[in-house]
Amino acid sequence: MSDKDFNEIWNQLQKRKTKLIITSDIIEKIKILNLDYFDTDESILIRDLHQELLTLSMKNNNSDEVGMLINLIDWSKTVIYGTQNGITFRNSAKAQDLMICAPKNSLLFFHNHPANSVFSEKDLESFLISDSILMMSVVCNNGRQYFLTKSDSFEKEKALIYYDNIFQNNKNGCIKEFLRTCKKIGLIFKYGGE
Repeated sequence: MSDKDFNEIWNQLQKRKTKLIITSDIIEKIKILNLDYFDTDESILIRDLHQELLTLSMKNNNSDEVGMLINLIDWSKTVIYGTQNGITFRNSAKAQDLMICAPKNSLLFFHNHPANSVFSEKDLESFLISDSILMMSVVCNNGRQYFLTKSDSFEKEKALIYYDNIFQNNKNGCIKEFLRTCKKIGLIFKYGGE
């Protein structure tokens, strides 16, 4: 991804501040993206799970946040309902147990952002410290998708130090800078859709 492309996406994100109500048309248009570590069938399944997640948000949660933990052993899912501004695993004993007991890199965590924003600081911090989560995604209420995946070279301690250094040096732009440069610490950032 070029800096020009990244900056264009980032500038568009800054314009969006209010919740977008999900429609069936948005859900149907969610695209299949080629994702590192996943074959074509798995990438299709991930798109289908994003569609299911937005459908649950639209029908059961007033287009507010919904989270979905996927166990890569059998692709089973655990759904967590949140508010317009976030999700907590405390709302689901099953999700808490999975986060604690699942083997390293055996889970995916998907969630939507009603205001169509990229990963939050809280998202990034929880992803970096959670050994069990291989990949985290945000599917925005407008259909845009963001993915962060841990590569084989990812090391949690180095990643946390790197993130802390970026936060200390870029108070207002730490998320942007982190996503732009996260390949240095073994993370793969992809986006697309809308």
